[in-house]
Amino acid sequence: NYPAIDKPWKIVNSNGSMSGPAGIAFNKDGMWAVADYNKNCVYLFDDRDELVRTIGSHGSSDGQFRNPQGVSFDSHNHLYVSDYYNHRIQKLDIHGNYLLKFGSNGSSDG
Repeated sequence: NYPAIDKPWKIVNSNGSMSGPAGIAFNKDGMWAVADYNKNCVYLFDDRDELVRTIGSHGSSDGQFRNPQGVSFDSHNHLYVSDYYNHRIQKLDIHGNYLLKFGSNGSSDG
């Protein structure tokens, strides 16, 4: 029940197609992550395009998302997820464990 690249840009997994892929990033080891805006999660794939884990769920607690829009890796394989309706960026390790967040709702910097 691992996902496969069925056709270019169409990702299929055991739960059906993604509902709102909004961002994609690749790390130095060939892993890749996709932020799913509608399903409030990030999918992490290995270098063989197999689903390793689904990170997050809907909510406002640490490690949860409300419509993630973007994802990026740093040089240490930490994930940064743009969490749109929670008005923050979250940093997670490669296993999906929450590390920190920054940003908040408001009109001033940060």
